[in-house]
Amino acid sequence: MIVKARQAESNLLADKRSSETGVIAGEATSVKSVQLDVPEDYNYMMVVELWKGDVLVNTWEKALMLAPTKTVPKESVEKKMNIEVSKFLREAAPACTWCYDDCSPSYATTQGGTWI
Repeated sequence: MIVKARQAESNLLADKRSSETGVIAGEATSVKSVQLDVPEDYNYMMVVELWKGDVLVNTWEKALMLAPTKTVPKESVEKKMNIEVSKFLREAAPACTWCYDDCSPSYATTQGGTWI
């Protein structure tokens, strides 16, 4: 399972975390949690992706309103927003010596990859 927080107006990825779900039997419910760190005073689209290996099984989206005064009805005229992009910058992940399609630490570890 991958959980993402995207800033609503700009679609900038504010944070992303993954969590193992294990096997979930049909018609069963499994409750998992992750902690995301996002800048305050912005609205977000929370996206949950359920993966089975390399196959995306389902996706869910829900709005998270941390700045409700900034909401704009769909029929309204667009207005310029001042988004402080620096609040959304994260430290870069280390580059790996080889990646193929997946450049994640778990992939490199399980496949014997070397990180530099």
